[in-house]
Amino acid sequence: MPPSTDKIADARDRIIRKLSHENKELKHRLAQFMENAKYNENIMANFDEIEKIVLSSQTIQELLRVFTKEIRKRFGLEYVQVRLTDYLKNTFWSLTQLLGPNVRNLSLLEEKELTRYLSVREGPVLASDPPGEWKEYFFGKDHRKLKSMAVIPLREKEKLLGCLCLGSRSPKRYEPGNQTMLLKRLGTMVAIGLKNTIAHQQLEQMAVRDMLTGLYNRHYLNDKINAEFQRVERYNHPLSCAVIDLDGLKNVNDQFGHAEGDRLLRCVADTLRTSVRKADAVIRTGGDEFLILFPSTDLQNAVHALRNIIRRLKAAEFRTEGRLQKISASIGVAVCPHPKIRSADELISAADHRMYLAKKKGGARVEWREEKS
Repeated sequence: MPPSTDKIADARDRIIRKLSHENKELKHRLAQFMENAKYNENIMANFDEIEKIVLSSQTIQELLRVFTKEIRKRFGLEYVQVRLTDYLKNTFWSLTQLLGPNVRNLSLLEEKELTRYLSVREGPVLASDPPGEWKEYFFGKDHRKLKSMAVIPLREKEKLLGCLCLGSRSPKRYEPGNQTMLLKRLGTMVAIGLKNTIAHQQLEQMAVRDMLTGLYNRHYLNDKINAEFQRVERYNHPLSCAVIDLDGLKNVNDQFGHAEGDRLLRCVADTLRTSVRKADAVIRTGGDEFLILFPSTDLQNAVHALRNIIRRLKAAEFRTEGRLQKISASIGVAVCPHPKIRSADELISAADHRMYLAKKKGGARVEWREEKS
C-alpha cells in the first residue's frame, strides 16, 4: 500500500529540518574555523613583528624595553617581565655600562634559586591562581590582580639566562597545558635575542676595556679625551687629567711572581673605580700606569679627589703569602683650559711630567704645581 501524502510530507519536513540543522552547524563550524584562522594569523603576524624587534636589538637595555612594551600591546597582557639571572654579573665588567642608569632598579635572580622554581623543566611553567610567593618572586610587589601566569625559561645551552614572565587577570589565560608550543617558541626567540645582544655588547666592551682589570683601555682614552677637550674649547668648562704610576709593582713581581702582580693591579683598579664619580673615566694605559679624566672639575677639586685615592690605596688590604703589602702611587695632575696646553696630547704630557716629579720626590704623593724654570 503506497504511503499517504501526510507521511510523505512529514518525512520531507524531517529531512528539511535535519538538513537545515546540519547547515547551521556547518556554518557555525566554518565561522569558528575562520575566526580561529584569523586569530592564528594575527598571532603569527605578532610573532613575526616581535621576532624582528628581538633580532634587530643591539643592546640588552633596548631589547628589554621594546620587547616588554610590544608583548603587552600585541597580546593584551597586564603583566610582562623579563627577569635576568646573576649570570650577567660574571659576563660583563660593568652592569651600569650594560643596562644604563636604571641598573640600580634591576633585581637579578640567582640562577640556582630560579632553577629551583622551574624544577627540571625546559618548557614553560603555567599556573592558574598561582601562590603569592610565586607572584612576588617573578613580578615584584604589584601583582594583586594577577590570576594566571606563565614562566618561560630563557636558556643558552646549559646556561639559564633568565625567564620571560607573562601574567593575566584572567584565571583561564594560562591554565596548565595551554598554549605551551607558542610560549616555548616565544621563549626561544627571546633567548636568541639575549644571546645575540650579549655577544654584541661583549665585543663592544672588549674593544674599549682592559682585559685584566676591566677598566677602560687606551683605545677608549683616545676617543674620550678628544671629545672632552672639544667640550673644553666650546664651553670653557675645566677638564682635569691625572696620570698615576704605582710605586713598587716591580718588587711584587720579582718577589712573588706576575700572578700576584696582576692581583695587585686588579686591587688598585677596584680602588680607583670606587673612588671617583660616574662622570669620571678611569683608564689603564699600560703596565702599572693609569689615567683618570675628571670632566667639569677644576684643579683644586681634582687634587682633593686624588689625595683621597692616595689614602684609600694606603688603607687597601693587599696580602701576598700572608704579608700585608703597602700600596702607593705617584700622581701628576694638570688642568685645562690653560695657556700652555693647546691639545689633548699636551694635557696628558703635562700630567705625565708632574707624575715623574712626584716620583722623584719619593712617591706616594700628588704633584700639581708647574716646575719652575
